[in-house]
Amino acid sequence: MFLKRPGGQSQFSSFLPPSEAATDAIGKTLIWAHNHLDKDLNVEALADRSAMSPRNFARRFVEKVGDTPSKYIEKMRVRAAKSYLETTDMPIDLIASATGFQNADRMRRSFNRTLNVNPQEYRERFRIQN
Repeated sequence: MFLKRPGGQSQFSSFLPPSEAATDAIGKTLIWAHNHLDKDLNVEALADRSAMSPRNFARRFVEKVGDTPSKYIEKMRVRAAKSYLETTDMPIDLIASATGFQNADRMRRSFNRTLNVNPQEYRERFRIQN
């Protein structure tokens, strides 16, 4: 555990999953997406699941969530990958696949973009020892 974060490192705050109480189309779609991170979750697929046009879905999504669909999905995937890294010895390439990243390199880039740390460094710092 670090008393002071290394320079430039993002805070590792919790990311809240969609509320199970969500009743509108976007909320229901987010709950579904949260449970299907390994699927193709592009705007078109999410909009189709919400029975909306992609343009309307993207606009309403930003109004409701405050982030674009792609950024939000990336955060969901990073959050799920963090959980695997903290609690399992699963190889990074399998974690990437299970959480919907196309490959370990994409996961690594997302970690660097969102957390300023790569997955291996994250695992070394935050692995929960049994």
